[in-house]
Amino acid sequence: MFVDDFLLYQANYTSGLWIYDTWKQEQGRVTMRGFFDVFPADDRTEFFGSWGAYPYFGDGKVVVTSSDEGVFVLQSRAKSSDNSDRSAGKGGGQGRGKGGGSAR
Repeated sequence: MFVDDFLLYQANYTSGLWIYDTWKQEQGRVTMRGFFDVFPADDRTEFFGSWGAYPYFGDGKVVVTSSDEGVFVLQSRAKSSDNSDRSAGKGGGQGRGKGGGSAR
């Protein structure tokens, strides 16, 4: 899992890529912001599907790998609910993972 500007990117095997807003995680609030199913055939809990995701390009692109389907390059539109200056553009979200542009 990776965090970029309060967005957590989770590669979740046959369920694919899941993106969560962690802005209020201290209050127990984590909100799903998007997903991409790399293995639409099923959601078995086996070693198929996505094993990794990389969101740090800074332009909203996210690369997701899949054990059978290959590599997906996605353009994300996900945004965190955090409206402070620290999450605006590059360098935001320091201390919560690497900074960079918002993605979905």
